[in-house]
Amino acid sequence: MRFYSYGVPYPYVGPAPSRPPPSAGYDYAPQRRTPAAESDFEKPLVSLMLERRAELELSPDQVEELERLRHEFEREAIRFEADLRIAEIDLQKLLKEEPVNLHKVEDALREIERLRADQRLARIRAIEQGKALLSAEQREKLANLAGSNPPPAVSEGARY
Repeated sequence: MRFYSYGVPYPYVGPAPSRPPPSAGYDYAPQRRTPAAESDFEKPLVSLMLERRAELELSPDQVEELERLRHEFEREAIRFEADLRIAEIDLQKLLKEEPVNLHKVEDALREIERLRADQRLARIRAIEQGKALLSAEQREKLANLAGSNPPPAVSEGARY
């Protein structure tokens, strides 16, 4: 869940919450998720592969291709974040109208969720493209380095 000012989950359509005194120990800074924070199985494995290139015994060609994948994903993630922020601003504008046009709000919410799903799919696609560059032995080493097993419902071929 995204959090915006005052630590209130978005969307919040009520009055602005009052702030307790600073001595209360609350942190009101907006909390942002990193692009890879959706799931344990969507970790930034391409970055892990590059950080552990010696342990994975990556070839120079593999390193170059993984760096290219990471660079492309980072550029795409910036675009997704910008589009998402614009969509959130548009939704806020719709929510301020009197009366609120629920059809337009629904369309805006569906667009926001489509953008989130597209970003998540792009992350998974980049991870899978990165894993496809590895040999079977390298994938096994990567699984050990990542230190996490997939949930039982995930097929063996869908592991990170």
